[in-house]
Amino acid sequence: MTAIVLAAGQSTRMGSLKQLLPLREGKPVIQVVVEQVSASGVDEVVVVLGFRAKEIAMALSSTGARIAINQDFESGMTSSVRCGIRAATSAQSYLICLGDQPLVDVAVITAVVTAANTSGTGIVIPTYEGKGGHPIFIDGRHAEEILRLGPDEGLNTFTHGHADDTVRLPVDDRNVLEDMDTPADYARLAARFRASST
Repeated sequence: MTAIVLAAGQSTRMGSLKQLLPLREGKPVIQVVVEQVSASGVDEVVVVLGFRAKEIAMALSSTGARIAINQDFESGMTSSVRCGIRAATSAQSYLICLGDQPLVDVAVITAVVTAANTSGTGIVIPTYEGKGGHPIFIDGRHAEEILRLGPDEGLNTFTHGHADDTVRLPVDDRNVLEDMDTPADYARLAARFRASST
């Protein structure tokens, strides 16, 4: 299983490059995310970069993650998902992760991976209070369909078409829903991270 971490965006609403904002012991957000995902038992981690890719790649040099560059990152997240799948040429399955969700616990990521391995289903979506979040497991048998998605079609378009092949996994972690788009989001998540670390 290859984890694909989506981190190609321009951080327009943040006003600064959110992937490199400090979070834990001076480590940037993207490094914390990659370390959490790596600890969950996936075979490899591919980080999809686009905007200011060289700077972010330098922050990941010690993580062992592979870097994939999405030249079309301005067209949206779906293009980064496709880029990650193309880069993970030997993968049998994928774990789609967001590069701005540093508080998703390793135990939650592991639970998604375990549910995928034990259920044989093609898609596993973690849910909190009924709402779907990330990371999302996708079996490799669906790769070609995702690669055919148009720029205006998100992963929701794909998953909604496969309800009979989807496990919605309830988890006790609202962080599967919360990403980090604005300075207020960063302040809130950083405070929550400090609280959880004490």
